Amino acid sequence: MDISTRCHYRGGKFGRAEQAFEIDFYKYIDSIKIGAEGFYHRIADFTTKKSGIVDSERIKNVVGIMLAKHDHFKSENEKKFYSSFLYCALTLCSLEFKYVSEEAPEHPFVFPAQYFDKKPDFRFFVENAVIEADPDDKTTLGLESYGMFHEGFTCLYKLLAGKEIELETVYTPVEISDREQQEIMDDLIEDTADLDDLSLYEENFFDEYDGDESDDGIDSEEIAEINLINTNKIKSVYPGYKDYITYLERFNKLFKENASTDFFKTVKEMVSAFLIEGGYSIYNNEDALVDTMVMLKNVNRTMYRSLYKRGI
Repeated sequence: MDISTRCHYRGGKFGRAEQAFEIDFYKYIDSIKIGAEGFYHRIADFTTKKSGIVDSERIKNVVGIMLAKHDHFKSENEKKFYSSFLYCALTLCSLEFKYVSEEAPEHPFVFPAQYFDKKPDFRFFVENAVIEADPDDKTTLGLESYGMFHEGFTCLYKLLAGKEIELETVYTPVEISDREQQEIMDDLIEDTADLDDLSLYEENFFDEYDGDESDDGIDSEEIAEINLINTNKIKSVYPGYKDYITYLERFNKLFKENASTDFFKTVKEMVSAFLIEGGYSIYNNEDALVDTMVMLKNVNRTMYRSLYKRGI
């Protein structure tokens, strides 16, 4: 759940400091709940071989298990729609790559560094699995135009298929106050403080071109060469790349017929069932559960003693 739906500025004695405390409090609670269900497991652990190869068959197996946990698809096409998304999304979250466009070569798309996440986990996956309605036409649905899956899907497709794909998108403008803008900037500063160990910039991942601080000023031939190098790198670790092309085209073809604003809820339910049924949650680990419950009980007692001056 979005923390902002529960935390808000109330005025009076509930000022900015109190609001920040409330947000931090709910962040901890949400983190415990999400972690308990197993959402912090990294996706690559389920889709990649020990050799580092992204295995298309392993991805299909994960998708199959997730689909089996959701027994109320409206049609076979809806099931294919979700299976196509799950395959493409799991694949995307298993790769590291860079794409340079001719329109804006100075701003290459770098995944996953673009989203401040070294190795995507299932929380990152689910939080971005959103289909929205156009604010001006509620009947028009699409992926968020600058969202992770729209950008990631299209850039990866360009590299692997060598052509464009136009996915359904919507743009939702966000109106925020000056106070909220400052809070966002504060959060960004805090988030980017942890970027020093991004693997995309270790071991010269893009060593052919990392000598420059940007790709500004390069011509079409150089852009094509950069993208070809990255295409070859992807294909070398993902030999089943043609499956990605097939599934993304199918996802796009089935979108209008099967897209729904319940998409996020459905994907989250399937991922949660996969993690719990597979034994990847705290509820399948008695030792971890007992240790955590003991500490949570002590936290609750501390709060009562401090706030209410009595025990429970």
